[in-house]
Amino acid sequence: MRSFIFSKTFLKQLGLAIVAVVVLVWLFLIGLSWLTHHGEAINVPQIKGLTYDQAEDLLDERGLDIVVMDSTFVLGKKPGMILEQDPKPNTPVKPGRKIYVSIQVTCPPFIKMPNLKDASMRQAAMMLKSSGLNMGRIIYKPDYANNVVLEMQFKGRTLSPGSEIRKGSYIDLVIANGVGSDEIMVPELVGLSLEEARLLLNESKISLSAIIFDKDVNDTTTAVIWKQSPDIYTGSGELRKIHLGSPLDIWLTNDLSKVDAHSDSTSRVQDVQLHEE
Repeated sequence: MRSFIFSKTFLKQLGLAIVAVVVLVWLFLIGLSWLTHHGEAINVPQIKGLTYDQAEDLLDERGLDIVVMDSTFVLGKKPGMILEQDPKPNTPVKPGRKIYVSIQVTCPPFIKMPNLKDASMRQAAMMLKSSGLNMGRIIYKPDYANNVVLEMQFKGRTLSPGSEIRKGSYIDLVIANGVGSDEIMVPELVGLSLEEARLLLNESKISLSAIIFDKDVNDTTTAVIWKQSPDIYTGSGELRKIHLGSPLDIWLTNDLSKVDAHSDSTSRVQDVQLHEE
């Protein structure tokens, strides 16, 4: 037995076996490295804020997969938008890695309409926001109460407390003006932004009706009012009065020359009045 172990034949076979094992191990490691993409890394792109289709195309270009793990509703987000992603942007991952996302639901869920009756306008606004609803138009109505909610409406239909309404809907509020059918001077809105006009009209207890934007308006926050109806002057050049709660339409633009043209027209009316006096 001892002589066989130290024989040339045995040593040759042992050497061949060792070489074969080394080669097999080497081939296994190479194959494993290829299968696991050892040394390769892809930075996860930013897909939060994209639509599902946009995110899927972007990940596919980088050899990554997308998997929807959750769908939820967030006020103000577009349907199908990616809300969250895991792993986070710029995380190095291997090709073929699954990127898990949460998306905005296509159809908002139904919720119960909160009871806003007799609440102040400020309280109503807070209750709408906490319920996932938006405040729509303010409609003033003659009533002995002052600045409290008389009705909640959706697309002209009166809503009862507890009725089902889709989350994110715009709710119009019928507000008591507290002073009956008194008249006030039409406020000058030309040159103001939409938000400034809303505040002034709310203080004046006038309803904002139609809002018309020029075709060139891309950013509503920078647009200004260049026309209003009714205007502050009557056809005879007198200051116009309207009843509290009356509707008022506005036109917005980014073209300041329209605002200047309206100001020039107003100045001419004032000059005529002074001349007549």
